[in-house]
Amino acid sequence: MIALPTPAFAFLPFPPRPDCCCLPDGLVLWDVGFSSLFSAANFADAAQEVPVTFRNFQSILGDPTLRLFRVAAPGLLNVSRVGATATLSWTPSSDPGCVYFVYRSTNGLDGFSTPLNPSDPVQGLTFTDTGSAAGYLYQVRACRLQITGAGSIWNTSQGTFGVTP
Repeated sequence: MIALPTPAFAFLPFPPRPDCCCLPDGLVLWDVGFSSLFSAANFADAAQEVPVTFRNFQSILGDPTLRLFRVAAPGLLNVSRVGATATLSWTPSSDPGCVYFVYRSTNGLDGFSTPLNPSDPVQGLTFTDTGSAAGYLYQVRACRLQITGAGSIWNTSQGTFGVTP
C-alpha cells in the first residue's frame, strides 16, 4: 500500500489494475479477495454483480513441488493426430479423486497459463483437441480437491508433456 503524508485515497498496486482502494483511516472500500475475484471473473463494471464470462484461470498457489500437500503428476502422455484433431491419452495420477486440465502451446513458449478446458476438467484419461497441428506441445496436470483444517483448495500437480506428430 502507498503511504501518503496527507489525508487522501491510497491505492494498492495489484496488477492489472488497482481494484483495492483504502481510505486514510484504514477503511477498505474493496477488500483484496473481492478485487481478485473482480479481476479474475472479468466483471464489466464495478456495479455488475454477475461476471460476464470466466475466461481467466488463476493459480495462486505457486510452484507445485514446494507445497505441503503434493499431487502426483499423471503418467506418460501419448498424443496422436489425424488432420487437425489431436487425441491425448495418459496414465492416471497415483492420487485418488483427480481430474485433469489440458494445456496447449503452439510454439513451446506460451499457452500453459490457461487450460483448454478451464470450466470442464477431464474426468477420464483422454482428451480431444480439434484445433491441433504438427509440433504443438501439450501439458496435462492432475488436480485434486485438498481439504485441510484451514480450508480446501484445488491442488494441481506438475505437468506431463507430449508433442503432436
